[in-house]
This record gives sequence, C-alpha cells and structure tokens, in this order.
Amino acid sequence: MGRSPAVFAEPEQYRPSRWLGKEDHSFKALAFGFGSRQGGPFPGVSAPLTATVVGLFQILKNFKIDTVSKEDIRTIYSFILKPEKPPRLTFRPID
Repeated sequence: MGRSPAVFAEPEQYRPSRWLGKEDHSFKALAFGFGSRQGGPFPGVSAPLTATVVGLFQILKNFKIDTVSKEDIRTIYSFILKPEKPPRLTFRPID
C-alpha cells in the first residue's frame, strides 16, 4: 500500500512533505500501526493491551450496559468512526 501509485504520487521517492498540508491521509498510515513487529522483541509491550482487554471483558461480563436515549447514536468519521457526541450510558450489575 505504501508504494502504490494509487495511494501516493511518486511512491518510490522519499518525500516527508507529502504528510504536510490539509490532504486527507485517512488509512494511508495504517501500515505503520499494526503487524507482528509492532510489539517488538519485548514481551511486556503487549501487557497494557492485555490488561485493557481483560478489564473490558470484566465490565461486559458483570454489567448490563444501556444507552439513556433510545435514538440511534450518530457517528462521524475522523481516523476512526466515533460518536458525534459522547453517548450517555447506564451500567446495571448483572445478578
């Protein structure tokens, strides 16, 4: 993707200036954030992600989560799809 002429003009040229300006760079840097080498050779690099997943699992396992409003949550796109405004949520313990 990073060397595709459909994505970048003159992809084989080193031009850091291509990242400047107002052009929409959505998904163009995606290759730099994922992959088997992102964690590096250090096993502790993935510990925060693992802790986050375990914490989220505990919340989902122990609580019924509802939105206060029954209207659809409107979304906007930036780098990720996100709610237009933060949804108000209620957490009820599951017995």
